[in-house]
Amino acid sequence: MAGRTGMNVRRTSEDGRFPLVIAVRPASVGTVLAAGISILLFIVAARFAQDLGAPAGEGVIFLAVVAATGLGAIWSCWKVIRSFRQRTDIRIDDGEVSVTERTLLGTRHWSEPLSAFEGVRWQRYQHTQSSSDSDTSNRIRHTHLIELVHSNPSKTIPLFEEVTSPPGLLQVGSLMREAVTEGPPSEEQKARLREKAQEMRRTTRAGEPRLVWEGYARQLDMPAIDARDGGYEVREAEDVDKNVQELAKGGRIDAAQSDAPPPPSLEVETLGDPADPASQELRVRLHATEVPLLFHGLFVAVGSLFVLQGVFTLSFDTILFGLVFIGIAIGIWYLERRAPREIRITREEIAYVVPNVESRGYSVPLSEVESVRVGIRQGATVAGRSTPLFGRELVLSTDRGEHTLAGGVPQDALEWLRRYIVSAIAHA
Repeated sequence: MAGRTGMNVRRTSEDGRFPLVIAVRPASVGTVLAAGISILLFIVAARFAQDLGAPAGEGVIFLAVVAATGLGAIWSCWKVIRSFRQRTDIRIDDGEVSVTERTLLGTRHWSEPLSAFEGVRWQRYQHTQSSSDSDTSNRIRHTHLIELVHSNPSKTIPLFEEVTSPPGLLQVGSLMREAVTEGPPSEEQKARLREKAQEMRRTTRAGEPRLVWEGYARQLDMPAIDARDGGYEVREAEDVDKNVQELAKGGRIDAAQSDAPPPPSLEVETLGDPADPASQELRVRLHATEVPLLFHGLFVAVGSLFVLQGVFTLSFDTILFGLVFIGIAIGIWYLERRAPREIRITREEIAYVVPNVESRGYSVPLSEVESVRVGIRQGATVAGRSTPLFGRELVLSTDRGEHTLAGGVPQDALEWLRRYIVSAIAHA
């Protein structure tokens, strides 16, 4: 049962109380899709069957196509029928996990002591949805899966599953239209607006289910495992909502700074009066381009091909087009090298400064930072479209969401930087 379930996972018991009851049911979308596929395959099989009167040589081919299509249709129908009977009920109480799995083939019941499980794991899977609708074009969506993990993957059980995505323009516009009224809004209108805003936040990236994950870890008194984006961090149940400073003070994390000197891609500087803590500031300049060098190389290579083609064909327009490609790559590289990104840490906050795109900068109070980890890059939004990137970056996690920084920095330098930031926050 480990991994994405493709099912509806719903808690049917009261929050924070035992027994904890989880119902896992077939997702209606998947059932409808399978039914549609089966109907389509039956139509295709019937259409081919009408053509079986073709010449003998072609009849064999038609027969094979009809057989394959018919088997596909039967398989799809079987999935639809099975989904109506497939269900799993999970009950956790008195230190025991009981699971009842029902299928067309029968009912299976098994139980394990809660102590046999390793913890509450939070995973996040990214997928991009493209659509002709401008409100959903190239929107990055995330499937969040919170599970009670067992050493035997078949006994890992889902506790929560949900898809989040950035709010579209139509969603935001609809909420704004309702919020603008001629007179003072009534209490009923206020309640409806609050409900819509909470629903939008819950199903967008800003509303990631951190509180759900932390709540399950506390209720079950199990370690909380953060396995998002290729990372793996384990916290005890009593530490799930503590910030970096509290964790370091309690000896829960290693807050010692690395003995190794800064990597070549990082430049560290200390500012302020040593006698005046309020004036002190740590700065780290990132001498690494955020856009991967492979992108620069591809632009230069494509531009060079156009230039060569233009030289051989004596086409000035083709040469100019190639030079534009090369110029874009060199220009972006030059801007990033001329104005490097900076990380600034004071006694109160950590700030990320991006001189070339100021809107991407931010600052976060140190008291809100709960973890600093190395994660897989999720991509960047350029002109309203999602641009996939690769490599790794640092992620600052807070109760209000995540903040990324230092994308494009080599992985060994990222690990050094992570330890440096954790140490700076812990000793601020």
